[in-house]
Amino acid sequence: MSGHSEHLDTFVARLEDQSSDYSTKHSVLSELCDTLETYHGVQEYEQFLKIVFPLVLKQLQSVPISFISNSPEQKLRYLILDIIHRLPTNETFQPYALDLIEPLKNVIKEDNEDNGIQSMKIISSFHKAYKSVLADQVNEFIELLQCIYKNIPQVVEEQFGDNDTTSQSQPSQSSASPSAAEFPQDDSTTSRTLFKATHSFKLIAECPITMVSLYSSHKEIIDTAVPKFIPNVNAIW
Repeated sequence: MSGHSEHLDTFVARLEDQSSDYSTKHSVLSELCDTLETYHGVQEYEQFLKIVFPLVLKQLQSVPISFISNSPEQKLRYLILDIIHRLPTNETFQPYALDLIEPLKNVIKEDNEDNGIQSMKIISSFHKAYKSVLADQVNEFIELLQCIYKNIPQVVEEQFGDNDTTSQSQPSQSSASPSAAEFPQDDSTTSRTLFKATHSFKLIAECPITMVSLYSSHKEIIDTAVPKFIPNVNAIW
């Protein structure tokens, strides 16, 4: 047990090192990600969450949002979300999951499409694992999905309209074309512009899947929300 604690303390110290840049922090968290399974025991997991989770959450809230796919900031933010997604959603993790709901919704609202999709999947998994605890937050999450659907006409205009409209809607961090963003390449060295999550067809495509997942966990609540949600879907056609 003490060995695990010392190991985690080392990770924390490296992450808190003020001289570390985003690439260095990414390397540290990559190492941590590779060792996650060693902390799946009850006591080990409790210690892991107590020592590491606050720092991971702090990094998610402090590392700047980037709309460039291979920027150090984006790689680090995506890895942080990947680590969160890999954590076992058991009783031990429940209080930490509750603390994550709002930051994850903020990612969907403000961040790029890759991080937004990851956050949506994480929130869906939380609703499946902690049904009763999160029941009162279902409607608020559905309202967020509705807002995304309501953006579709604007997204179509931004991504398929004239060049002036398209260039104005693109994040200013890159001159990559919309077509490059729509068809991402696997090569991590290839720079591409990522759309904002709430203005992304990739995220829109995840919404029906998310609704089905929510329905399986909160059938009674979803039954009352579906009539409000369907018109937004029908409006696309």
